[in-house]
Parts: sequence; C-alpha cells; structure tokens
Amino acid sequence: MDKALRGDAIPGPRSYRGYNQGYTYKKFIRGFYHSAIRDYIIQRFVDYVKKYNLKSAVLGISGGIDSTLCAYLINCCKPELPRDFKLIGRSYPIKNSQEENSAADLVGKAFCDDFETHSLLEDFKALVKSTNKETHDYLKETTQEHLIREGNIQARLRMIHLYNLSQAHRGIVIDTDNMTEHNLGFFTIHGDVGDLNPIGFLWKNEIFEFVRAECNELKEYLRNLKGEYDPNNGNYSTEAFNAISEKISEAEKNERIAELELAVKALEASLALIPTDGLGITSSDLEQIGARSYADVDDILFNLTEYAMNPEAAVGWDEILNSLCKKYTTDVVMAVFKRWQGSMYKRGEHPIRFHREDFLKDNEYLQEEIRVRPCEFHH
Repeated sequence: MDKALRGDAIPGPRSYRGYNQGYTYKKFIRGFYHSAIRDYIIQRFVDYVKKYNLKSAVLGISGGIDSTLCAYLINCCKPELPRDFKLIGRSYPIKNSQEENSAADLVGKAFCDDFETHSLLEDFKALVKSTNKETHDYLKETTQEHLIREGNIQARLRMIHLYNLSQAHRGIVIDTDNMTEHNLGFFTIHGDVGDLNPIGFLWKNEIFEFVRAECNELKEYLRNLKGEYDPNNGNYSTEAFNAISEKISEAEKNERIAELELAVKALEASLALIPTDGLGITSSDLEQIGARSYADVDDILFNLTEYAMNPEAAVGWDEILNSLCKKYTTDVVMAVFKRWQGSMYKRGEHPIRFHREDFLKDNEYLQEEIRVRPCEFHH
C-alpha cells in the first residue's frame, strides 16, 4: 500500500490560507502559512535525500506532537522520493504512558512504511543497575538528580537502536526537537539529537497550529472524497474536485479514505496528549517551567533570543525583562530565563575543541616552523 498521503490524485491546495493567532513577535511566521511551511520542508528534505542517495529515514516515535509531525511530513515527501525509500518508525517505550504508546502506534501505522514497537524497559533497568554500581550511586530514585540521569540513559539507549537501524538501511536519523525545546535545553546530548531536523526552525506553539491546520485540511479531503463537498466552504471549485475524483477508481477512493481517516486519527491523538519529555522526569514540559502555555514560553524565549542576537537594539535588556515580567509574572520569566541561560552549553560546539589557529596566535614564534615542517613538529 502506498503510504504517501499527498499524491497526484489528491494535491494539496496552494491557497496559503492564514491561521493568525494574534502573535506579536517581530519576526514570527506571521499569518501562519502552513502550506508554505509544509512545501518548504518537503522540498528541502527531498533535495537532501536525493543528493546523498539515502534509502531511509529512521524516526523514533513517542506519540508526541513533534515526532508525529516529522512522520507526517516525511510521509508527504514520498511522491517525490525514489520508490524504494522507506520511513522506518520505532516506538521504544520505557516509562511512557499508555496514551503515549497508543498514539505512537497510530502514528506508525498511519505514516510509516516499516513500524514496530519494542519495549526497552528491561534493557533500561539493567543499564541503570550497572551505572549505579559504577558511580556508587545510593541516591533515592525519586530525587530530581537521579531522574535526570535516568532520563539521559533512556534517550541514549533509544538512540543506540535508531542509529543501528540507520546504518543497516543506509539512512539518517530524524531529529525532532523544535526551537522552543532547543532554547530550553530540553534535549540530551548524544541522546535525542539526530542527523536531520525538519522542524527545528519552528516554535512549539507554531507546531501545534501547523498540525491543527494540516489536520483540518485532511478532513476537508475526506469530506470531498465522501461526496460531502460544500462549495461555500472549501479550497476547491466543484469542477476542480470533480476532475480530481475522476482520476481514481472507487476502490482507490475507498483505500484513500481509509488512509486519510487513520492519518486524522493519528494527528488528533497526538494533539490531545499533554507534551512531556517522555522520560518520566515530570508530568509535563510546562510543569518544569510553571508557565500557562507554550504561547507564553515562546514569546519569552523569542524576546530573549532576539536580544541575545542583537544586544545593541534600541530596547535594553532591563526593559525587555521588566516588560515580560509584567506580562507573565517574574517567576515564570525567570524560570524560562534560567533554563535558557543554563542550557547554553548544550547549544555550543560539541565536542569542545582547542583550535589550531588559537594555538598559533599564542605561539607566533612557531608559525614558520609548523608551516615548513608540519610533520616533523610532532617528533
């Protein structure tokens, strides 16, 4: 069965319909042109796959909104990719909830060519037991420090499996972090950081709006395929959709309806979940910050990062912080600020290197000798 949701028979509309939620960010994606974002990601992903002759994309699926969107978008790329290209999805539950596992199963079935679920709980327990012995760790399992370390083990254990699959299938591992998580440090170095990130330029709230918009569009396809088309409320003219419908047989139409219904069900299941790190550290991402919504967090982070990139801006640092504190309370702003500032090392160079250029600057008298005899310098 062709798992691509978007093919020649059901083209995506090019109306660039806006989904403006009232954002005030200066450089935010205004009007939320989800079709333009989707087309941009598809084109970039297809170009990369073809350039390096890749045969697969390997994706860890948690059931959360980010991995779900990545699965959906890569599925949308299928009509433009070689026919033997596969989206390989894996769910590796450890401390995940039943709701997350059920959503992951729906996402895998809806969008992946090869999907399996393998519990890593016993492997995780064995690793924790081993590492605790090595570090002589007698901390109670409920302490925050212990939970964070266990969370890192979970992320790195999953990535061992994903990279093994990637090597076996000439593929790349998909990174699913968004801009919000990146700036908050909600990722594990050498853990849930992959090779290619299709959604890393989007803020978390944009991702929610993106998925809602795409879900609404798929529902519109379904109404049209089922003969429920409303000419007063849709992107297609009656003539245009009749022309589309004539291209596919009744059997193909029924198969398409089943695929689209599963896709909508998967997207809606993911949207309904409370965002978590999937590591059991806290019950939700927002709980770690104390914010009301991701819209608040994104606004705070946007202003922090905007000033960091342009410290000579007309509005000063104190003014920015005071304005944000009045809008969102001091506790929330400082919680976001501390996570942003405290995780800067994660966003830096890895591994940290001592550079040859710096060495030569500090030792000018050696420059000529190294330039003339680079090999002999080491003896």
